Amino acid sequence: MTPREAQEIADQLWNDDEGGFVVQMFDLMGDYQLPSGDLTRISSYGMVKRNGTPQIVLIDSGLNDDIYNTYYRHY
Repeated sequence: MTPREAQEIADQLWNDDEGGFVVQMFDLMGDYQLPSGDLTRISSYGMVKRNGTPQIVLIDSGLNDDIYNTYYRHY
């Protein structure tokens, strides 16, 4: 990835026409009561090209309260 491509992707995080990726993630979390666990892990995302334009996509949002409490919560 060239520095220009990296900058374009970084700009999309905040400045696209739909409020930016970051704003959309907060909306997604609020609309579907998703905990932030999977959303804060880089391994939960991938990159695809749509109409020749690279876009970041969420590929794993499987963490929910039941899974968190069963496997990740430390008492």
